[in-house]
Amino acid sequence: MLDDVISIASQIKNAQVVISASESFVIGNPVPVWLQPEGDLGFRLEKTVQRALRTSERAIAVGADTPGLAVEMLQQAAECLCASDAVIGPAQDGGYYLIGLRRCPDGLFENIRWSCPNTLNDTLERFAKFNLKYSVALPWFDLDTPQDLVHVYSALESGVNVGSNLASVLESLRGRGAAKIS
Repeated sequence: MLDDVISIASQIKNAQVVISASESFVIGNPVPVWLQPEGDLGFRLEKTVQRALRTSERAIAVGADTPGLAVEMLQQAAECLCASDAVIGPAQDGGYYLIGLRRCPDGLFENIRWSCPNTLNDTLERFAKFNLKYSVALPWFDLDTPQDLVHVYSALESGVNVGSNLASVLESLRGRGAAKIS
């Protein structure tokens, strides 16, 4: 899925694509890897976005667990940042798959309940606390649980693009006789 997200993000004009990871690793793509600092997801996200904003007017962070993300979705998010301080792409589980910012104050992601149905609302409350004008991008889904995988299989069978790499892996599993998840 990471390769799929990198492929889509690389199609955005004037964008520098980087991977932000909790530990250094090597992949087959010519994409820089930024080592994340120690801390919870909010702290790591904040520091990564702040680093990106030191050299760019806007930064967009996308989860690597976002199957089938379309180029148009990222372009729309980038366009939203022309008129807003922030853009957020809601995920079906109450979180979000994408967040973009033109400014990232210290503490923006503190006190957010991560990986739960409250994540999006907690983040929007933090935007209000820091007076960030925001836009909402198209909703999408991410892959966090076995039930999410059922959704991905269903989307794949319906002809929805879930990303070429993920689709290949799922087809390979099916070809090996792996039981269909339902």
